[in-house]
Amino acid sequence: MHWTNPIERLNGEIKHRTEVVGIFPNEDTIVRLIGAILLEQTTTGPSSALATWRWKPSRH
Repeated sequence: MHWTNPIERLNGEIKHRTEVVGIFPNEDTIVRLIGAILLEQTTTGPSSALATWRWKPSRH
């Protein structure tokens, strides 16, 4: 699949991997899988909005 929006691509990747696993024994395993996907996307993924985005507090 080709995604232009990095958030949609990430959501698609999470959906795909959770469907591959199928059944999770508990909530902690789902959290671990999603955490691993996020870590993989930010450390090995292309330079995208997700990989390069930095939060900046608003100045009021």
